[in-house]
Amino acid sequence: MYEFLLKKTDIEIRFLEFMKNKFLILLLITYFTVANLCGQGIYRDVPRLDSLIYRLNELSKVNEKNETVQHYAAMFYINAVLHGYKSNEALHYLRLCESKIDSFGYGVGYDWDAFQDGSINSKTTNYSVTITEHMLPLIYGYKNAVVSRNRIYHLVNSFKKIPLADTLDHGICIAYSDNLNDAVGCVHNTNISCANFIEKLRPIYFLDSNLLIIQKKIIEREIYSYNEKDTSYLYWDRDTGICDQNHLANSALQMYNLPNDELKKIAVMLYKKILSKPDKNMSALIGQCALLLIDDAHYEYIYKVLSDLIEKKSDYKDYYSYKFESSQISSNMNYFLCLLREKWISESRY
Repeated sequence: MYEFLLKKTDIEIRFLEFMKNKFLILLLITYFTVANLCGQGIYRDVPRLDSLIYRLNELSKVNEKNETVQHYAAMFYINAVLHGYKSNEALHYLRLCESKIDSFGYGVGYDWDAFQDGSINSKTTNYSVTITEHMLPLIYGYKNAVVSRNRIYHLVNSFKKIPLADTLDHGICIAYSDNLNDAVGCVHNTNISCANFIEKLRPIYFLDSNLLIIQKKIIEREIYSYNEKDTSYLYWDRDTGICDQNHLANSALQMYNLPNDELKKIAVMLYKKILSKPDKNMSALIGQCALLLIDDAHYEYIYKVLSDLIEKKSDYKDYYSYKFESSQISSNMNYFLCLLREKWISESRY
């Protein structure tokens, strides 16, 4: 009888040892899974990011009277992220954005010699990068039932009126604006932005076969134009030097968002080059914020830079018209932080 009890105890001990080992293995698997997800930006301190977004949003409201359509579109999206698409805060900026469009189109709101060649674009000139990149919040608003379908039709039709920038081989390039004065060679971040804009139209059913052909030919041009030796692009085909970090980062982000493996490879190489030696000025910082959407490994660096700028103790400097105190510049940076926030939340659901 007692021997039977001892045997039973021995079995129980072995069973407990077995379960203990299983538990340790499970614990290790859980640890490395969480660590991996953290590395992908899935487990992140969203409330901490919200605090920075909120502080930048308050800063961007200062001196914003008669601001640009680009600023109002960014502020609409920022406040939609903070307060909801149907909030008074978001709708206030949406109304300002739409009013600006109805008055001046998709431009800067003043006469401008874009290429410094003596040709003046009127204040109602439509710029391709404004339509294809800065107005993306209108598409987000359409998806959330606060922007009308007619507004998106107007956006797409305005894009279709922009001419080609040149007649070169190897794909096509969309001109800098709808003014023929600006059909003077390819501006590469603008061109790839047009391809990404077409991709954004896919889930909302605004695509047509001609737009898909345009997208394919833009991608062909940008792959061909890549400067492998310098890991860069020309900003404009008539430039002699390589592109600045802001516009190069913008190109990288647009490429990364497109369903093309070759473009993604180029985007990652541009990302690595820029962040290997980031320029410390406001123009470059916008690009560095945009790169968070490719890989957020430098998030803590950006968080500190922006926090220091708010507290007026950063070593990042203003760069010509790129001044941190400008509402349009701070809202541009904050726009990318809000996109990052939405990306984090989206990834955490899977």
